Parts: sequence; structure tokens; C-alpha cells
Amino acid sequence: MLLLDTLVAHDEVSATCSVVVREGAMFVRDGRVGATVFIEYMAQCAAAFMGLRGTSRGEPVRVGYLLGAREVTLHVDGAAVGDVLAVRAELTFDDGAMAAFAGEVRDASGALLAAAELQVWSGGAA
Repeated sequence: MLLLDTLVAHDEVSATCSVVVREGAMFVRDGRVGATVFIEYMAQCAAAFMGLRGTSRGEPVRVGYLLGAREVTLHVDGAAVGDVLAVRAELTFDDGAMAAFAGEVRDASGALLAAAELQVWSGGAA
């Protein structure tokens, strides 16, 4: 399942992606996507970061799993078809297999729509 559209930027500790909410996209119902889906957007952005970092180090692609989300704050109930969302994931902890990210979703004006701390595992070869 790929929900994000574009990798916008990345550096040594973070990635920023974008997604346009589209009619017919997974999880879009009655012209809206619920804010709980923002957690998956953040997780996919974290996965993009991990994949880019791994390939830049010459490592094989690894399977990753979202283990949990803490400190989840949803400032809105969702987003409408046509909305362009910026999704960011910043690495805050990494021990090689377990990692944590500070994630956020913002709208086109820069307003914070959601934030969470994500815990992921990325230990197995794909």
C-alpha cells in the first residue's frame, strides 16, 4: 500500500513527503480522508527515510513495521479531496532495528493537522 505521492526532501535525520487527497484513493470516503490515516502517512514517510538512508549506505532494503504511535495529536477530523498535505518524519532514536520518529502532517498553509511519535522496527531483509 503506497499512500504518499512525492518525496519532497530528505537529509541525514528526516524526510518530507507530500500527498494529494484524491477521490477513489484508499481510505477516502465521501470526499474526505479521516485524520487517523495521517498516522499511516507519517509511517510511510518514516519508511521512505529508512529506505533512502539504507540504500545510501549500500544496505539491502529491509521490511519495516509500525509498532506503535504515542503522543498522537489530531487537530482536525480529516482532510478533503484536493487538499495537499506535507508529511514529515524526523528520526529521534535508532538502535539498528528499532527506531522512533517525530511525525507531523501539515496543510498547504503550514497549519499543523496532526503529530505523533512513531515506533518502528526495521530488522528483516525484504
